[in-house]
Amino acid sequence: MASGNHRERVYLHVRTGPVEDAKRLVEAHYPDCELTVLSHRELREAGWKGQVRALRNLRGKALVFYCQSLGEIYQPQLLVWTGLVHKCGDTVIADGSGHFRVYRRKDWIRLFPKTLLSALYDVLVLFSSWIFLQLLKYAKRQYPAAVNAGDQDLDVCYLYPYPLDHSTIGGALSHVRGFLGGLAKENVRCEIYSGRELPSVPFPVRVIPARWTYFLLWEPLVILYNLSFVFRVRKSLGGRRVGMIYQRHGRFIFVGALLSRWLRAPLVLEYNGSEDWTAQFWDPSRFRTWLRLCEEVSLSSASLIVVVSKPLRDDLLRLDIPDERILVNPNAVDPETFQPECGGVELRKRLGVSEADVVVCFIGSFSYWHGIPVLQEAIQKLLGGQSDRVQTARLRFLLIGDGPLHAELRAALRMFEETDDVIFTGAVAHDKVPAYLDAS
Repeated sequence: MASGNHRERVYLHVRTGPVEDAKRLVEAHYPDCELTVLSHRELREAGWKGQVRALRNLRGKALVFYCQSLGEIYQPQLLVWTGLVHKCGDTVIADGSGHFRVYRRKDWIRLFPKTLLSALYDVLVLFSSWIFLQLLKYAKRQYPAAVNAGDQDLDVCYLYPYPLDHSTIGGALSHVRGFLGGLAKENVRCEIYSGRELPSVPFPVRVIPARWTYFLLWEPLVILYNLSFVFRVRKSLGGRRVGMIYQRHGRFIFVGALLSRWLRAPLVLEYNGSEDWTAQFWDPSRFRTWLRLCEEVSLSSASLIVVVSKPLRDDLLRLDIPDERILVNPNAVDPETFQPECGGVELRKRLGVSEADVVVCFIGSFSYWHGIPVLQEAIQKLLGGQSDRVQTARLRFLLIGDGPLHAELRAALRMFEETDDVIFTGAVAHDKVPAYLDAS
């Protein structure tokens, strides 16, 4: 440890979980060091080249990567090897349960064989999948007609092949529950195959996990996962005839396209936007060529593409997808669930909100596609001069949910949270949401 007033610096990168919990854990292990919290948003938006440049500028005692749980760390080997770039003595992987794994340069000799094998495996997957996706893209495609109800054993095979998704709340899961709830009301025979548990859905879920054994990067893992997922689903179906396959579109996923061809069943693709466009303008991604290929294969294989808005329909038309293969099905509200006087008055009292207060509510995932930076700027501008006004109609913000930008938003609005002008609730159970909206 350096002498005098100079203290060595520790850098903290909070990927998920509360920043304050992460800071307490790090300070317990490095009590005499100066702690600097890195911006998750800036690192993520910088892309891999910008991340390398940022790591080169870090000099100190340790660089700590923190997640709520170790299961949310998708690339543990890669994080360890960031020590080749940053100038800190320790590279640490930690989580909310108190795990604190310290890696130093002497550990690289022990880790090198597995890392080399993982890197070679990644390269092999990327090379072979590029050829495979090209073949799928240019293969002649026939769109099977729907099977008559009397001839099929299963009406809908629902796919949610996202093993790295750990979210428990948010618009995506609400959409999933809403769609499956609609199928249940129509007495549809449905089986769900998922990369993770899906709580509160009306049909049994068969989970098909991903295995990390030899992967350095998460993208090759997900690309190869498409194949293992398809084989497991086909084996589970056991030759039964399926009326249709329904899949929600996502990054590096094309399982619906493969199953549709293999089972000769129509694919209905739920398309909430281009992942390639998102990677270009919102959330940078490595391996854009593979991302684009997966998206093109999925779109070209779908008998029907379901979108929630006319602008999305227009995007697909510009990709030369025929209008008859596109269905605009706008998002909607269940008025039996979301209605006035469903608990809002009582909730306002518990939150310390008076009848005269004007409450603006945001609920969802704190991420790029919901404009969180714009929300932050709007709150700061609107509340900046509120203390000078008469408090007869106090403006307050109720922010509900979690996500990659939650920690930074909360830090930026801390002064308003301390005065109770902004209330952060964290994640809220799906069945509690109506009362929070009713309180707004």
